[in-house]
Amino acid sequence: MGTWGTGIIDNDTSNGVYSDFMELYAGDFPVEEILQRIVQENQFEINDYYERNNFWFAIGLASWETMSLNEETFQKIKEIIVSGSDLKIWKELDAEDKTSNKRKKELERFLKKISTPRKRPKPKSSIKIKPIFDKGDCLTFKLDNGNYGGAIVLESDKSSEFGFGYNLVTTTRINSKTLPTLSNFLESEILIINFDPETIKEARKQIVWFQPTHYRKRYSDIYSSIGSIEIKEEFTYDGSTYFGSSGWHLIKQKCDNQFDYEITNKKPTETIMVRELIKTLNN
Repeated sequence: MGTWGTGIIDNDTSNGVYSDFMELYAGDFPVEEILQRIVQENQFEINDYYERNNFWFAIGLASWETMSLNEETFQKIKEIIVSGSDLKIWKELDAEDKTSNKRKKELERFLKKISTPRKRPKPKSSIKIKPIFDKGDCLTFKLDNGNYGGAIVLESDKSSEFGFGYNLVTTTRINSKTLPTLSNFLESEILIINFDPETIKEARKQIVWFQPTHYRKRYSDIYSSIGSIEIKEEFTYDGSTYFGSSGWHLIKQKCDNQFDYEITNKKPTETIMVRELIKTLNN
């Protein structure tokens, strides 16, 4: 349970569930469909002793803010808080008394808040989902061959009109036995794939807008940031210039597939350097 505070959504599970809910809400999905979808996608969290409370707290907050909190969910949350079962878990995880007391007050305030319906739903235009990474972050990950791979975050889109927390990421051809440096990232090539002949030309260059959806609970153990490089150019998410995805695993997967393919086959003839990419995309 990745926790960084005592607030209702101050942990990986609740923050991720809340963000997923609000992103779909801002995208005009019916709240009934959103709830059904979130429940289906989070069966592990719902059935996990240490995570289920965080799941329902996130659902409760998002539902209350969108004026869709049903009685069943409210009673479930009320039982968790009144019974003290959440505080019991915190004590089992060795939380200090001071921290547990702060959590207790947060839970009491939360229950009081959702006990009274909002006067109006949260405006969709006000929803801003925080991107996973900051612009310029250089990400490393372990390849199947044991080496380090790398990717660069070109943009961190904090607009609510289109991006909803998207990160524009370019995967590089870094394939290093040692942890790459920031200089290695700047001097690297971007990854262009040719292992799959059915991939259309526009999708061969690995430059993708990634949604924050599911990152924290599915992919956060794959990538690490070793630092940041300066990228002055701005990239705007418009829904068409680059492909979009929520599958962060594809960054590593495409590297593994391409490098494995190149053991017995030639790499693509086209070459684009990172410095060239950053420069030419904004000419």
